[in-house]
This record gives sequence, C-alpha cells and structure tokens, in this order.
Amino acid sequence: PYKLDDIYAGRYFDVGRNDGDEIKKIMEYRGRLFVFKTRNTYVYNVRHQLERHYVGIGAAHKHSVFDPDRDHP
Repeated sequence: PYKLDDIYAGRYFDVGRNDGDEIKKIMEYRGRLFVFKTRNTYVYNVRHQLERHYVGIGAAHKHSVFDPDRDHP
C-alpha cells in the first residue's frame, strides 16, 4: 500500500505479440496459464513457454469463460 508497483525486466512476458487482440481473461488451471483474447487463446506452462495457440477460438467477454475449480460447487 502507498507504494508504486515495481516492474522488473524478468517478471513479465508478451502474449500473442502483434495479434491485435484484447485480453479478456487470464486464469490458471491445472498448472497452466490460459490467456483468452477476443480471437485467440494461448496456453502457457509454468516456465512461461507457449504450449498451445488456438487460432479463431477466443472469448467475447470475461464472463464467458468458465472456471471449473471456482465456479462449480
């Protein structure tokens, strides 16, 4: 609190560089990072390496993505 965010060079990475999509939702599921954009979905492993890129499959809204661990009783 009351402190500016520190951004370090090794603590970020680009997702879908130059695809022109807006990130709709980012979530973790079973040890993978899922990044849902308007027209693309990216799946990264724990080392931030791209495992899968689904072209043409995205999310129109952040609430259109279902989180089975959190949203299911």
